[in-house]
Amino acid sequence: YAWKFVQTKRVFVKFDYKEFQPALRSAIKMSMVVFLGVLTTQLDRILLSGMVPIKQFGFYVIASAVSQGVLGLIQPFVQALAPSIMQSHDDEKTLHTLNVRLTKIIGGIVLIGSALFLVGGKWILNVWMGDSQAVEIMYPLLSILLIGSVLNAFYHVGYYNWLAKHRADRILLVNAAGLLLTLLITPSLIQWKGMIGATFGFVAMNLVSLCVSLEWMKKQSATKKAKY
Repeated sequence: YAWKFVQTKRVFVKFDYKEFQPALRSAIKMSMVVFLGVLTTQLDRILLSGMVPIKQFGFYVIASAVSQGVLGLIQPFVQALAPSIMQSHDDEKTLHTLNVRLTKIIGGIVLIGSALFLVGGKWILNVWMGDSQAVEIMYPLLSILLIGSVLNAFYHVGYYNWLAKHRADRILLVNAAGLLLTLLITPSLIQWKGMIGATFGFVAMNLVSLCVSLEWMKKQSATKKAKY
């Protein structure tokens, strides 16, 4: 049906590897980025699953799912600005304006969300879980995991800058470094502090990713100085 719709017979379409090669390289890089990203965000749970009782692990999984789920609050704004960011890859001034706007939006959501969690977080967990003992376990876990999610939210600014500038290699490097860091420090943190230790590993991984992604600020400030 698709071939008929474009009024082309499939037998007339020839595969040209040279034309396809640039897209193939990009696709391979982005596939590796996604694979490493998913593995890294799940690694704390994978490591923890073999080191704590299953009941405790269940509490961690719920808290982790909630902390990562709240990132959905920023996605509509990120997706709304993403096309403009992509189109402005050669215009540093416009790109800087978009980056600042996205940072402010994320900052506003983080401030409102943090205030709501501090004021009513425990109450919401009690209503949802209906188990005060479970809430006492989950609340400190969720509090620290949410810090990691906040860091990840701000990381989106640098992430989309790299995409706009076709620097998937930078994202790949960050994901690989995050995976290695998590593998190195999380087992020791779990042995030291149990489930809370695993949350420290999650925060550390996101902190490193955010710090590396902030190079967009350095580059754009350097561009401004050069103009003056």
